Order: sequence, then structure tokens, then C-alpha cells
Amino acid sequence: MTAELAACFVKRFPGGTAIEADFRQAIKAFSVTVLFGPSGCGKTTVLRCLAGLEKPELGSIRFGDEIWFDADRRIFRTPQERGIGYVAQDLALFPHMTVFGNIAYGLPWSQRKRERIAEMLDLCGLLGLEQRYPQQLSGGQQQRVALARALIRRPRLLLLDEPMSALDAVSREQLRHELRRLLTGFGIPVVFVTHDRGEAIALADQIVVMDRGQVQQTGTVFEVFNRPANVSVARLVGMETVISGRVTALQDGLAVVAVGNTSLLVAEPVAVGTEVYVCIRAADVVLQKAPFGSTSARNQLRGLIQSLTPDGPLVRVLVDCGFPLSALVTQLACREMALAPGDEVAALVKSPAIHLIVRN
Repeated sequence: MTAELAACFVKRFPGGTAIEADFRQAIKAFSVTVLFGPSGCGKTTVLRCLAGLEKPELGSIRFGDEIWFDADRRIFRTPQERGIGYVAQDLALFPHMTVFGNIAYGLPWSQRKRERIAEMLDLCGLLGLEQRYPQQLSGGQQQRVALARALIRRPRLLLLDEPMSALDAVSREQLRHELRRLLTGFGIPVVFVTHDRGEAIALADQIVVMDRGQVQQTGTVFEVFNRPANVSVARLVGMETVISGRVTALQDGLAVVAVGNTSLLVAEPVAVGTEVYVCIRAADVVLQKAPFGSTSARNQLRGLIQSLTPDGPLVRVLVDCGFPLSALVTQLACREMALAPGDEVAALVKSPAIHLIVRN
């Protein structure tokens, strides 16, 4: 069996608030598990429990053959005993120390060898910046210094708590793929906390979705973002259209789903009579204006544009097709089609692009 980090515990706080963790991560090779969810859902608490900075009340944490925490057996290993690297949200760089000094701080005095620090400076792209202070660095450079300080001890597990949260949107976009490349080079398992969907998609091998203190779903990026397990996850991963429906028939292997007075064909095997939530991503909706052309999409929904909202290089279009349906088009396409509120359009949605969640 593959060695793994196995976390299944409960951390309680005064007032009755409880944070529950339940996930596993392979630890023999490089992988990134992203703890994803809204602010306040418990992601940082889970990370601090993994680090040994918080002690849960119930459950256990295992790392391979080692028991880091076991409530029943009263086992609790310190952060030093766990051999983890930890980067806090604010990076926690020492402002009075140079880049060299900050990185060296991660080593015991007996191991502070210039060769080791120089190697880390090179690996993290910090050569030539050794004598600069944190306030003289860009946000991305500060992030790399914090990573270098955490990695120089060669930890067995790296924990990152929203390390890009202080950066502006443009800088975060630029650093996402750079961070993935940098982490890959060290070949150790990573647990990364974020509430940013773009970061989760760019970095994760596995995503653990949290909401209201509980794990809602665990899976690959594709599974979580395209097949959310419940309505909470669907909204968190950005499914713009989530609406109630009912399966009324099966037709050529497709489910016929009634949504108001509209019927949709969905490529999911759900029994007739099942009450469902219909989930459609705006990016999967194609808009056409009259004259309407031929298409392979099984769902061709006529409707009226209710509103257009600019969103960077895109425009979010709300269409009333018997139910409110969100679509995304480019600014150029919006101009070329001369889209305006009140216009009649056809909204095209392929049946595999629609996801059904059974209503309990």
C-alpha cells in the first residue's frame, strides 16, 4: 500500500464550533493537496493541526508508519518531531534580517553552511538578492524567501497557508505556475490552503473542499470542478447556474429533466422521478442570435437576455429561457453579435456539460 498522510480528526473551539478533517494524501512522491473553501470554513485550523500547532480533541493523524496524533492513545508529536515545513499566510519574514539571514534561520546553528544556503538561493531563484531586506523585495520574491526558509531543512511535508493572499491579482496569476514548478523540484508532498479557485486549479493534484467546518468533497480537479458532490460545492467551484429540476423520462440513454416549463437532455443515468439540482457552468453555454444555425448541441434553448455584466475581458449574460441561465462571452463576441437586454438568443448546451445532483 502507498504510504500516506491520513488525517481524520475533530478540533473543537469554545462556543461549540467544531472543525472536522477527513482526507488522505500519498507521501512517497510529490503531490499537492489543496484545502479549498471560503474564509472561516476551517482550512487554516486543519493545517495547524497537521503542523502540531493545534491539538484536536478527537481522531488521529498518521504520516506513513508514524502516529503524529491519536486522541485515544494520548499521542501528540511536536512540530519539530513531525519534520514539517510551514509557511504562514503573512510569510513571517524577519524585517531586520537579510534574505540570507532569513533563509539561514531555518537551519540549526550547527548546519548553517554557506553551501547549503547558496544551493537554496539558486533553487528558489534568489541569487543576487542575498543582502537585501524583505522590504526591498517584490511580493513574489518575499514568497520565495519564505519557501526557501521552510524547505532548507528538507521537511517531509510542506504546509502552505495562503502564501499568495497578500499579492495583487496580476502577481498571483503570474506566480501560480511558477510555484507549482518550484515545488515539483523538491519532490515532497504539499498541503496548500486557498480560497482562490484559480490557485486550486493551477496547483492541485487533489482538492479537499471544506465548508462550514466540514469536508464536503475530495477528488481531482476535474472531479470536483465538473462533478460537485452537493450544492454547496457546486456554488464554491463556480457553477453559475444551479436550479431545481425533476427527471421525467429517459431518452436514448439521456435523462430528460424538467426545469420549470423547459426540458433538458442530460448525459447522466438518473432514475425517472428523481428530484435533482441542475448545474451548468456559464463557460459551457454558447449563445447565438437569429438567424439560428445548425448545431450538435442537444439542448437549444430560446430565451431573452435579461442583463449583461462586464467581467474583465468577458461579459456575463443572464438569459431567461424558462429559468435563469448564465453564459460567458468575450467582449468581442458581445460587440459582434450586438447583444443587448431584451434580445432573443439561443442558448446551446451540450448534454455532457450538464451535471445533476440528486436532492436528498
